[in-house]
Amino acid sequence: MIMEARKAWNLEYKRKREVWRQRFTEFFPDRTFTGKAVLELGVGNGKTLQKILLQNPARVSAVDFSPVAIRLCKEKFKNTEFFEASACGLPFKGGEFDIVVCFHTLGHLLKPERKKAVKEIKRVLKKGGNVLFEDFAVGDFRFGKGKKIEDNTFKRGNGITYHYFTASEVKRLFGMKGKVELVEKSLKLAGKKVKRKEIKAELFKV
Repeated sequence: MIMEARKAWNLEYKRKREVWRQRFTEFFPDRTFTGKAVLELGVGNGKTLQKILLQNPARVSAVDFSPVAIRLCKEKFKNTEFFEASACGLPFKGGEFDIVVCFHTLGHLLKPERKKAVKEIKRVLKKGGNVLFEDFAVGDFRFGKGKKIEDNTFKRGNGITYHYFTASEVKRLFGMKGKVELVEKSLKLAGKKVKRKEIKAELFKV
């Protein structure tokens, strides 16, 4: 699964260079990352990374399993360590990071892989550290598009897998204290009004 997904993402980045042109995430509150050791999973084209770096973190490491994405980010960003790796096997020691940012990454994994990735996230996170999570939710306007391969999980024609979460699922998956919420908003896409649904969470390792 991982090799197939890597191939699909490499093709997307080679063809479009910047797959994600728009982010629906609000800006992080001031000083969220200031002076912190931060890990971003699934750095992609660096749109979230750009916001992280604005707050002067002490250290930033970014992971993506697409070598094309890593190359694109290295061309644009300094003062960041980039690693070509899977979220299911992170190349870090235990307890290295104050914050792990996981935006629209776990949704591209199958259920066994999501469990492995969360285990790795918790391993590399310091005690008292937190996870910032965001991904698409059941009922999003693209929910159901593609071939169903697992519960609430679909593979589109480009070969990329999309899983849609519920708030209760995210709570069970991480098993951590914190806030998990469903966020809904209306968007205009190609002249049509559509419903964007995402799960957002801020979780803490005790």
